[in-house]
Amino acid sequence: MYTFKSHVLAKQHDDFVKDHPQSNLLQSSSWAKIKDNWDHDIISVFQDEKIVASSLALIKPLPLGFCMIYLPRGPIMDYNDQELVAFFFKELKRWAKKQHCLFVSFDPAIELRRFQMDKQDIPDDHQASAIIELIKKQKAIYKGKTLHIEETIQPRFHMAKPFVEDLAQSVPVSTIKSLKAAEKRHVQVDLYDKDHLVEFAEMIALTEKHKNVHLRNLEYFQKIMDTYPDDSYLYLAKADPNIYRQELEENIQQAEIILADDKATNNAHKKAQQTINTTSKELAKIKDLCLRYPHETTIAGGLMVGFGKNIEMLYAGRNDDFNAFRPQYPLYMYKIQHSFDLGYTFVNMGGIEGTLTDGLSTFKANFDPVIIEYIGEFDLAINTWLYKLAKWAQKIKMGK
Repeated sequence: MYTFKSHVLAKQHDDFVKDHPQSNLLQSSSWAKIKDNWDHDIISVFQDEKIVASSLALIKPLPLGFCMIYLPRGPIMDYNDQELVAFFFKELKRWAKKQHCLFVSFDPAIELRRFQMDKQDIPDDHQASAIIELIKKQKAIYKGKTLHIEETIQPRFHMAKPFVEDLAQSVPVSTIKSLKAAEKRHVQVDLYDKDHLVEFAEMIALTEKHKNVHLRNLEYFQKIMDTYPDDSYLYLAKADPNIYRQELEENIQQAEIILADDKATNNAHKKAQQTINTTSKELAKIKDLCLRYPHETTIAGGLMVGFGKNIEMLYAGRNDDFNAFRPQYPLYMYKIQHSFDLGYTFVNMGGIEGTLTDGLSTFKANFDPVIIEYIGEFDLAINTWLYKLAKWAQKIKMGK
């Protein structure tokens, strides 16, 4: 016999979610502290005092005493159990109605497909397709197999790196070349505590300016690390361009010595002249950089949070003045390898466009990830008339 409960204890919910195949950071009870501009609750279904379905519910107040409810990457349960699914959604409607809710949005962490960039013709999982139909039978409105990030609350497509024994062996040769280019320029990546969040926030601000997007600020990043003190990880990539400049100058000086040596062979003279030509060009490229950044400086950063066996790359930014240093390559490799070393088995590299042609997809493909396509987003209308009115008003506002 099933029992539906609200105000479920956070630990009970988290213990259930962490061990579930659909486990996701956005379903951790602490995520409500990050989204503290929403109200929240935890709703669960029990069977013999044991949780068999559960979800964090974020509650957004609306005018006239109404609200909307969002179950981020939830609800979590065995969707092959039709009886359980029907019971959960029946009770969800009843509970949501008591909250004066217009509609509930949700996007379960159920994979429709898992494939690699060069194998995009993988068919939909038939069980996932059946789950879509089962959810629709609960009177939920399916938003379809959307492609673009802005069409849903959470991206429907993600790139991820499952655990591998040898990370370096799993990435393309081109990535290894970029890693060597960064190493040549003495890019150093390390783990830092939250006292260095100011440096990270500066990287995010530079990325916002370059891409003309709005991400998050220092206060938000502090909130994340304070909320997940044992499971949040801040990584920074640093470099001093003057060290590289000095090496280039030394290489030129050594080549000039060989060139001035009458006893050196013609072949040695030729190689020395080539070194002078190529190195001088490289030196000219970074002289202005050295003037602007006379000391070691942070040039890229990333913030990750783990939950259960999964870890999420939440935010990343870089200083585009250092693009030639390719800091994002050692940064990503360090983050992924460190995650594996900590015992995480699945590194979510974040959302991408479903077209797989955007810049993020192209860059993340350098780490040989899998592409996860989730089933997508649903709306469950609680007040049907007002739901339709709200959606109509939203379309008018967005000019659709």
